[in-house]
Amino acid sequence: MQPKVKQVHVARGHVTGTWLDPHYVFHYVVAGSWLFRLETRLYRVRTGDVLLCPPNVLHFVKPVSGRRPSLYVVHFELPDVPNDEGLDIPEAFTVPARHRQRLAARFLALRREYVGREPAGALITAGIMLEMIGLCIRHCGRPAPFEHVMSKSWRNVEQALRFMEANSTRRLSVREISDRARLSASYFCRVFKEYAGLSPQQYLNRLRIERARALLADPAHNCTEIAGMCGFADVHTFSKVFKRLEGVSPTQWARQMGPFVPRRERF
Repeated sequence: MQPKVKQVHVARGHVTGTWLDPHYVFHYVVAGSWLFRLETRLYRVRTGDVLLCPPNVLHFVKPVSGRRPSLYVVHFELPDVPNDEGLDIPEAFTVPARHRQRLAARFLALRREYVGREPAGALITAGIMLEMIGLCIRHCGRPAPFEHVMSKSWRNVEQALRFMEANSTRRLSVREISDRARLSASYFCRVFKEYAGLSPQQYLNRLRIERARALLADPAHNCTEIAGMCGFADVHTFSKVFKRLEGVSPTQWARQMGPFVPRRERF
């Protein structure tokens, strides 16, 4: 089993959203309490908990309490493991207190290596990730409880989410998205917010800003080009939405965070 690390980052308390990733997503709760919804399973996790989202599982993440809620997040593949086998680890569990410091330290080492891009970095990050997986297998204990939740028309909303993921870089109207979900526009907006925690337009903006963050790391693109590449009508709208979600302008963000931009690969 040779893990291939695809992305490493720290998610802060402002992160709320729904994602569909083609690889495993490892979440370690550093601080605060969070809601994780994996399709119809709702987990309530807190400091010291791990949640491992399998590939191609739609998941919703939201912080619910804590002064500075944060997560350590790693996206990784397991090329040597058949897709239908998966890892022998529960989706959610609590790491014993005496082992949390070691797991957190391995994540920080992984992040340093991933960001550093030094020679043999892929080999070293794979080794650290393998150790993290081993620690989880050793200390996963009893799986965390979850609630079964069933939003109205959730399958229709999932169809819409996949459509938005695939088409976020072009102009999309609520009518076009609701038609893909086979629901009326007004009913779709209501059930979409119930399921994803955001309006369709807010969700689209988050998709576009996520793509913009990755593009901002490349000095070959200016903000006007990035606005068009991400589906915004113009650079002014892009800048306004970016500042509302990130707290700073795109230029300021690129200057502060460019070297640490997580390059998220979407399904």
